[in-house]
Amino acid sequence: MKVMTRAGKGAIGVLIAFFASLALILGVVQPAPSSASPGTGEEVEITPEVVQSGTFAALKINDTLGSGWCIDLGFPTPEQRPNLFKDATPKKLTHVAKISTDYSSRNIEEVPFEGHQRDAAINVLKNLKKAYDDQDTECADVLNVALQLILTSSIGRAAGEMTSYSPEMLAKIDSALKELAGYELYTDQVGRQLIREVSGSNIPKAKDSEYITVIAPDNYDILKGPTNQSQCIVPIDQPGLDGKPEEPSSEETTPAEPTTPVTSERPAPKSPKIGTSAEFADDATAGATVNDTVSYEDLVPGKQYTLEAELVDKADASKVLGSGSAEFTADESGKGSVVVPIKVNDDVTEPVEAAVAFETLKSDDEEAQANKAEDLPEGSVPEVIAEHKDINDEAQTVESAEDQQGKIELKKYIGTQEFAGEEKPQDQPGADGVVDAQTADSAFVAKTAGDELTVTFAVKNTGALDLKDVSVADALMESDTAGIEPGSISPEKQDIKVGETKFFTAKIAAPEAGKLHADQAKAEGTPVDESGKDVPFVDEDGKRHEPGDKVTSNEDPAHAVTPEPAKSADISLKKYIGAETEIASVEAAEGLNDSQTEDAAHEASKADEDLTVAFVVENTGELDLADVTTPSDEAILAAFKNAVDGSEAGIDAGTPQVTNIRVADFAGNADKQKLLKPGEKVVFVGDLKAPAAGDLHADKAKSTGTPVDESGEPVKYVPVDDEGKPVEAEAGTPVESQEDQAHAKTPENDLEPEIATSASVDENSKVEAFGSDEDQVVYDTVRVENPR
Repeated sequence: MKVMTRAGKGAIGVLIAFFASLALILGVVQPAPSSASPGTGEEVEITPEVVQSGTFAALKINDTLGSGWCIDLGFPTPEQRPNLFKDATPKKLTHVAKISTDYSSRNIEEVPFEGHQRDAAINVLKNLKKAYDDQDTECADVLNVALQLILTSSIGRAAGEMTSYSPEMLAKIDSALKELAGYELYTDQVGRQLIREVSGSNIPKAKDSEYITVIAPDNYDILKGPTNQSQCIVPIDQPGLDGKPEEPSSEETTPAEPTTPVTSERPAPKSPKIGTSAEFADDATAGATVNDTVSYEDLVPGKQYTLEAELVDKADASKVLGSGSAEFTADESGKGSVVVPIKVNDDVTEPVEAAVAFETLKSDDEEAQANKAEDLPEGSVPEVIAEHKDINDEAQTVESAEDQQGKIELKKYIGTQEFAGEEKPQDQPGADGVVDAQTADSAFVAKTAGDELTVTFAVKNTGALDLKDVSVADALMESDTAGIEPGSISPEKQDIKVGETKFFTAKIAAPEAGKLHADQAKAEGTPVDESGKDVPFVDEDGKRHEPGDKVTSNEDPAHAVTPEPAKSADISLKKYIGAETEIASVEAAEGLNDSQTEDAAHEASKADEDLTVAFVVENTGELDLADVTTPSDEAILAAFKNAVDGSEAGIDAGTPQVTNIRVADFAGNADKQKLLKPGEKVVFVGDLKAPAAGDLHADKAKSTGTPVDESGEPVKYVPVDDEGKPVEAEAGTPVESQEDQAHAKTPENDLEPEIATSASVDENSKVEAFGSDEDQVVYDTVRVENPR
């Protein structure tokens, strides 16, 4: 539970602070009535004017809304609570807290902004703007306080703030209130400054069309009074006000009742009075010190007094939460204040709704004892001079406010450079850049293993409390396969204010090719108040944490890879020709004639003889080849040199070409045509007619295949170019074999024709030798060789 304390100057006011851990003094926030509101209406368009805070009593809201004057004296400023003004909007003031003359009242009343209070505020604000235009700082300071006293939602906090003002300053404020607002300062019985309307005052009447523009912080609520987290602001630009202020009336004003002038001399001591406010000097924990500021008046000047103070449970005044005392010498004026340190008991372990400071003034001096308070309880011991034990006094009461949220967010980036607010995607793998590499698929791709990469951790304070000692931790994820531990993170710690983003960096080496670097980081820091003190807070789930606890960010991953070098892919084709035969194996195909040149051409026995052509395709790369294509085959019509062995091919004489090229029909061969693994061969065959005698058949063939990975998916690969240099080909691009030639011919016959004969007759013939006559039949058998 957090208890906010006013920005005190050691005077009367409501203490808003916190007790934490095992010594919570406060615990419950009293709910505001359902009718509570910021007191504003329709939006107003203004022209922001920005001045340095403190210039002509103005303070800066932000660059969007400009500067203005506060109307809640003693509340935190926009610079202390910037997050509450990020979405604030200028609006018309429609309702205000009713001016109360009962300082002890804990019931704030919200009323329409009208009547005397409206006329007074508008007139004072017009004069304040005139002082601003005239660059009259002293006048602006006085009028700003006057405006706050008229419009504040906590007169108690304002009165406490004013105890630090000099008599001269109070006199100026009182004069301004009387002259411009028809109000006056008066002092209550314990010396606190309040305001009340002066009967018969004659201040300028505001026009019905005029209005005041205000800027209320988020969650501002009139009925919350002193527990509001920041003050309401009147911007410098006031489009709802008409012109310059009217001259004040010269008529005399009549006080509503006799008052003690602010600058009057102290009356003779006769009725001592004490009042109080308290605030924490240190962190609100068991053993902490509570500074109880006690004001006094009508004491005997120069006499020694002792103030004894107790902090009690408001619900049970008999329960003492802490105590302290202080000795002092009364001021020569008989009026002043003393700070009494109250140490909170170490045994205070349970929260209470509210705590109240009680004080007793004592003295052993006879003259001091002769000037006691008139309202002392019966039976008081002689040394008791006065006491202040009002269980319902706002100034003595410690009230709580809601704990603020502590929240922190982390975003992680990786690349060759630091992240400076904007990602720089890589143009291609290995290029410079910095990215939010959330997944392995979106990993940063390093150029080579071992390259230095920079990891940037962008840490933003998205809560409502400043954070101190923010640090980042980074660890490998289960999906990591590289095993590279993140380097040291710099800086080791940083403080981050609300809304700020700060960067941390670390270096890592790019992982080994084919490995994945995967790590995730988270940040943590300690929520603190504006002074840097640890405070309790709630996390984004609404869980409450004690002062000193750390708020932890989300976990955010980053990934990096170094791709494996592309594997080589290559294919080779070898062509063979032979006599017509059945090809039943790779060996059978390679057993035909490797007829690379005209001299090595296969010789047919005769023209038109049926020949068999075999194409042996081999995977000579590192990757599987899918869908090896049926070799193309065409006649060689111009000079051609084989790319593999440099052999020169002959020129085809217009002979018949290979037909019916097909996968050879033997076991397993067709499967290899679909997927050919490194080192394997697939055989295709075709049909060829031998050329005419004396003609040369010359043709060439080539084949292709698509490189794929182990799963059959096309992949990038490294073939070689025409100069033998490796180049990278995109996935799906077929690799092509060299062209291989083959030759066939039917030779001409160069021998002279010869004829041989033999003759015979049947066995009944009369012929005994060669020759015949016309009566004989001769059978002549002729053998011809070397015909033309």
